[in-house]
Amino acid sequence: MALEVEPGHTVLDLCAAPGGKSLVLASLLFAPSAPSGGIGSSRPALAPSGGLLVCNEVSRPRMQRLQRVLSSFLPEELMAKGGKVHVTNVDATSSAPGTAPLPIQRLGPFDRILVDAPCSSDRHLARQGKAALAHWASGVVKSNAERQLEILLCAATVVKPGGVILYCTCALAEQENDGVVAKFLKKMGKKFEVVPLAGVEGTDGGDGDGADDAGAGAGEEEAGSGDRRA
Repeated sequence: MALEVEPGHTVLDLCAAPGGKSLVLASLLFAPSAPSGGIGSSRPALAPSGGLLVCNEVSRPRMQRLQRVLSSFLPEELMAKGGKVHVTNVDATSSAPGTAPLPIQRLGPFDRILVDAPCSSDRHLARQGKAALAHWASGVVKSNAERQLEILLCAATVVKPGGVILYCTCALAEQENDGVVAKFLKKMGKKFEVVPLAGVEGTDGGDGDGADDAGAGAGEEEAGSGDRRA
């Protein structure tokens, strides 16, 4: 909801598996009206829209699971070849600095980008007790933060002028949340800034401290004669 996705937008879910977030994005993009296929059908009718949803997952097994989830809940017209939902299987960090992988470049640029980055998941570990926390290591946080920054920088190359990037994790470590956003802002100079999330305390924008404790961040980039929010 924080992305403010509207019908007609081009949207990228950069770390999409297992697919729940992509389904929410699709429901906003394609605004289903009523079930199709007769009584008892769970598939929504395809609403006319110029929108596009690209769901990327770096892991091939997780990408296959993502495809199954999307195919189970979305109309066949959306998932068909040439349809409005595309699933890609690329590593957002594999391209040269300042570029995105070609499959994503070809489908972009994007009005909205969700970066729910892979993380240490220490929030979940904390719920599982001391046995799970015993496997946690500070080095994991550091390596995750480095990769998260690379993914966020990739997103920055394919967001449209006036577009929005939402960065989030399920980690508790500041290094993977506000720390990543702050490093991103430092690298991008004045091109991006954090903007507040409506109705969310602690997202006051500015220097990266505007991200909430789940790591949500957004910003605005000025490029040429236009400006780009991310």
